[in-house]
Amino acid sequence: MAILSLKERHLFGQPIKVNWAYTSSQREDTSNHFNVFVGDLSPEVTDTMLFACFSVYPSCSDGKLMWDLKTGRSRGFGFVSFRNQQDAQSAINDLTGKINLDCICNYSN
Repeated sequence: MAILSLKERHLFGQPIKVNWAYTSSQREDTSNHFNVFVGDLSPEVTDTMLFACFSVYPSCSDGKLMWDLKTGRSRGFGFVSFRNQQDAQSAINDLTGKINLDCICNYSN
């Protein structure tokens, strides 16, 4: 009903898009995981690179950047999910305030 009633309406002068959300079957459900905010990211960082940087923690399950829908560019922050709280806390303790270019530069497909 929301899709039909809100389609092409304007919010703050801009048309909004309402559609069904979908999830890829390749991604793990992280709704019950511990999510860590990661900010001040370079525009070149991808989801895969973000995940690679945190994959040294055994329970790291996903890395997801936030994107600006108008420009298609990264918003410079994202979230990393962990299956257990201890790994999430270790990542926060180990990496807060650190520039970890090594994992980005050494990343390969």
